[in-house]
Amino acid sequence: MMWFLSTCRGFGDPTFKHPDPIVIVTPDVKVVDLVPEDWAYMIGSDGIFDALSDQEVADIIWRAMAGEGKDAVRAAKEVVSAALRKGSRDNITAVICRFGWATPPPMDQAAAAVMSSAGLDTSSAFAPQAEPSDDVNMFG
Repeated sequence: MMWFLSTCRGFGDPTFKHPDPIVIVTPDVKVVDLVPEDWAYMIGSDGIFDALSDQEVADIIWRAMAGEGKDAVRAAKEVVSAALRKGSRDNITAVICRFGWATPPPMDQAAAAVMSSAGLDTSSAFAPQAEPSDDVNMFG
């Protein structure tokens, strides 16, 4: 967003829609039927996905929650921190919901084999990550 435009004004202010739209309020929507094995989901802003692939986000959440036993809040902070480290300058928001009916798949060597066959880095997959800071300054 431009420095003079707040989100709520951008949605309703016709000045920012004509002749060339600065803000488009059409969301990306995807409908997914849940299955019993689903254990969490994440909603993220484009600042997350400008910097991280879907697989990178899934790996960060899986490592944090399944490998390190962190809760959804700490996992979301790790996703946000990873997007910042990769240089995202857009709105960076992550919301993770943990379902109670299933446990995350275990972090074991079988998982490392799958990650490796997919071309993903497994050298740090099981290493504990530094705890993300609560005092992230995204404007600095």
